[in-house]
Amino acid sequence: MILQRCVESIVLHPTYIHLTFLVRLCPPKGYVLELPRGVSLKEMRKTESRAKPLISIIDDDESFRVALTDLMEALGFAAEAFASAEGFLRSPTIHDTACLITDVHMPGMTGTELHCRLVKSGRAIPTILITAYATEDDQGRALAEGVVCYLSKPLDEPALLDCVRMALGRGRSKSPSGSRRARQKK
Repeated sequence: MILQRCVESIVLHPTYIHLTFLVRLCPPKGYVLELPRGVSLKEMRKTESRAKPLISIIDDDESFRVALTDLMEALGFAAEAFASAEGFLRSPTIHDTACLITDVHMPGMTGTELHCRLVKSGRAIPTILITAYATEDDQGRALAEGVVCYLSKPLDEPALLDCVRMALGRGRSKSPSGSRRARQKK
């Protein structure tokens, strides 16, 4: 036995694995990662993701996408960010997403088109649409198509959090409920 850094704990997150190291006597073969008998890393990740709802964020504006991801994580949610609707659709994250927050106007597929495509494919993820170019016509159409909320940028944090909670509640109940018309004062 020699003195080495050994993994003390592991925190699994959709985008990274955080390892906490402890210096102690370990086998000379290197780092030791002990999982409970019969449990794989994949199963541990599923357990961790069930503990925190996954919010998938899609926005072509990188600074906004990063800020919104950080906000969701600070509020206690797991968050995964994508630069495009197409990137989200190719991701395995689509199956674990409890709430989708997407920009309306993006190159390629728009947020509204993404929502409609998910609904038609049988994956009706509760969706919050956000836009810097809100119109009442677009908002009315989106809400009629089952979007949970339609928010204007800049986002009002309490209104966004209310919409996320509503979306998560809708996802748990799996029943269609009335959409919320969320507006913010500029």
